[in-house]
Amino acid sequence: MNLIKQIKKKKFLKEILLFFFLTFRGYGFDPLKFFKSLYSTPKFIISFLYFFYLSIIKSNSTEFNIKKFGILYPIFSENTESSGVAKGHYYHQDLYFANLIYRDKPRIHFDVGSRIDGFISHLLSFEQKLLIGDIRKSEIDNSLVKNIYFDLSKPLKRKKLTTYTSISCLHAIEHVGLGRYGDQLDPLGHLKALKNLSLILKKEGILYLSHPTSKESEIYFNAHRVISLKDISYIFSYVGLKPINFAYVDNSGLFHAPISPDKIDYLNNFGLNYGCALWCLKKI
Repeated sequence: MNLIKQIKKKKFLKEILLFFFLTFRGYGFDPLKFFKSLYSTPKFIISFLYFFYLSIIKSNSTEFNIKKFGILYPIFSENTESSGVAKGHYYHQDLYFANLIYRDKPRIHFDVGSRIDGFISHLLSFEQKLLIGDIRKSEIDNSLVKNIYFDLSKPLKRKKLTTYTSISCLHAIEHVGLGRYGDQLDPLGHLKALKNLSLILKKEGILYLSHPTSKESEIYFNAHRVISLKDISYIFSYVGLKPINFAYVDNSGLFHAPISPDKIDYLNNFGLNYGCALWCLKKI
């Protein structure tokens, strides 16, 4: 009994610390980065003084030697970090779905709310024509792209219904209705978002969808929702979407290859507490 109390107490303290950490980051201050940078400051100062000595005092003056120094521009921790990260939700989803769309080669692909500097860039690399819809203004300027204002939380105009055969919405539905991006507050925002995506998808058309997933659906206001595979499957049935394959990114950020819908672990959610579900859905 005491052990259970201790575990609960540790979990509570961990959640409190995480809350303050995320709150500080929301205000633009990253405590972890601050302390890492503070630790690296003496090394930066020593390195600068030594470089200044080598450049100005010790070196012979040549036409190739830059003598003028601009303002100091401290970069503290990149020497201890890896050269790049090839894992995580966005890395895998962007590559995976871009590859599927490349194989399918739709005449025009409609994307709602996905990442411009990842997924959209991948599609443009093979000259895929795109229509991009978002509640926020897009700054992408490319002849293959047309931008439109599109709010997934609001009822659609009739002229927009059953229009597209290929649609994507990656890591976006979990935000709808939380007000994070200027949309109206709505506890059923994720449901309405999926209903609208289904309404603009032609029969037999494909929706490429991703969202954070865990065994229990939860709201982390106002960042996102985490939606269980079981709960999202009920929504698919309600809005007329049928899974045709499923892949996922696990808790460690590693990709797991596509499986057929009948092998999806709806009961245990593949043991995921913050994974990413990657769906290919067909309009029925």
